[in-house]
Amino acid sequence: MIQPLFEHRLTLAGFDTRVLELEGDGPPVVLLHGYADSADTWRQSLALLARSGQRAVAFDLPGFGTASRLRRDPILPQLDEFAYAAIRYAAGRDHEPVIAAGNSLGGCVVLRLAERHPDRLKGVPAGIRRAWRNRPRRDLGLHVSPSPPRAGRSRLELLAGVGHCPQVEDAERFTALLLDFMSERAAAA
Repeated sequence: MIQPLFEHRLTLAGFDTRVLELEGDGPPVVLLHGYADSADTWRQSLALLARSGQRAVAFDLPGFGTASRLRRDPILPQLDEFAYAAIRYAAGRDHEPVIAAGNSLGGCVVLRLAERHPDRLKGVPAGIRRAWRNRPRRDLGLHVSPSPPRAGRSRLELLAGVGHCPQVEDAERFTALLLDFMSERAAAA
């Protein structure tokens, strides 16, 4: 059954934000967008996750989309606080560990979250980077680490012809990798 996408507002860590949320099964997936973007960047992936019945939540980060403005304080600590509140929200009453994924700035925030709160995360398919050598290329590497923040078993996926936003440029491949990552985590548990 395809899960409906709910758009609503929440206040997390003192910031009003817009949320795109799918009900469903499995560990909750938290999706954080990049700089000057919004939760809308995840709509294609959310539609694909809905078909699989996966629970997922995308947020407008403070200062972007329709979320509250950032304070004049340093930005990353504010985003760290917001991200922690976001995973607590997604974890629900059972405090279930979540899968957290991010693009660009969102990927940075997710990796910082894994350093600070590894017990709250079931996995981090983040760490997105471009593969630039001596000439520009459009291949994107997705560094997938199964257990935050331990290096352990990990892999690098190269998406040929994909640039900075794999969730937009090749949503099907990106979402397939995300679902594959989640099934590997479930099998390891």
